[in-house]
Amino acid sequence: MGTHGVRPEPPSGRWAVGLLVLAAVSGAVGWTVRGPVRPRPAVVPAGPTGGGWEGLLRGVPLDLNRATPEDLTAVPGLGPVRARRIVAERDRRGGFGALDEIVEVRGVGPKTLAAVRPYLCLTSP
Repeated sequence: MGTHGVRPEPPSGRWAVGLLVLAAVSGAVGWTVRGPVRPRPAVVPAGPTGGGWEGLLRGVPLDLNRATPEDLTAVPGLGPVRARRIVAERDRRGGFGALDEIVEVRGVGPKTLAAVRPYLCLTSP
């Protein structure tokens, strides 16, 4: 019994309604439990030459037959050494005919190919 002989009311479903309202409002203003919702960058279709490392920032894949070593180092999983090796192999053979051919470059295996494939495209050599 509470003070003055008044028994407290049992909890009602009002807290649940309040929680739902809070969830709806936070979703409407772009918040999640982890913080603000950040929109993902739009993926721009690759042109015939790709977009260099600046294009990667806009979601445009790099053209493997035109990218510089500096461009390739912007690809997650490719550092400067692999990038130089890829460009050297491309120049040696006159261009790549398929993305899969980069596994022939020392230091690039199937796992690396799988990791970098979304960031690369290929035009004719």
